[in-house]
Amino acid sequence: MVVVLLALIGAPLAPCLGQTTPEELGLQVETAFLQSMDQWAYRQFWTLWESGTSESRLAMTRDEFTLKMERGKSRPAIGQRVEDTEITLTSPDTALVLALLGLEDPGSSSVQFLERSFVFRYQDGRWRPQLSDFLGLAAYSIPQPTYIPGNIPIPCCPRRHPPRR
Repeated sequence: MVVVLLALIGAPLAPCLGQTTPEELGLQVETAFLQSMDQWAYRQFWTLWESGTSESRLAMTRDEFTLKMERGKSRPAIGQRVEDTEITLTSPDTALVLALLGLEDPGSSSVQFLERSFVFRYQDGRWRPQLSDFLGLAAYSIPQPTYIPGNIPIPCCPRRHPPRR
């Protein structure tokens, strides 16, 4: 479900966006977001880097970005990548995507749902993600279950000597 909010009521849209309605803009941003999540899920990090904002691409090379994403501690959970999105147009060329995501720990396959925001900017005729949002999420360590002493049955050690009577 997509929810589109206009942060700037009555603000003119960027000339490059033409006569696009807020709902259409929201769908464009959501499509760009879902494509970015698919690129991450399918490990197409080079494509994700190329789709990023110009500022993001200047901040780090494609190889650096790819290496950091490959070493990530979390990834989108299969079949549960995006549960819900809310799109807020914060300016004529900037949108904020608030999404409920399923993330998976590659080592344990445990899944955790998180709500995170992603910034998208309209550049070169398309909506582009801020790559730092994906880097931060890939570096996220999913907490592992902790065990409380006393709640785990501990097998008793075998006795070496028979008990005295």
